[in-house]
Amino acid sequence: MRRLWNDPNAKAVISGFHDPRGGKARNEQLAQDRAQSTYDALVAAGVDASRIEQRKPVDINGGSDLNEARRVEVSVE
Repeated sequence: MRRLWNDPNAKAVISGFHDPRGGKARNEQLAQDRAQSTYDALVAAGVDASRIEQRKPVDINGGSDLNEARRVEVSVE
């Protein structure tokens, strides 16, 4: 994450995930809400919104480990 603050050309890419329980539409909304919360936190920390992208991962189901499934991944490009 240091690169995000030190490199003005770096961009944060955020992807939200969910666990396999519940309905698909609700779970996808939960994953999007998690990603939005992370986006909001980065903006509040001073990262320009134009340098943040939210992407829907190929598979938003985070897997069978429920604690790991409920997550947001942030990469810096």
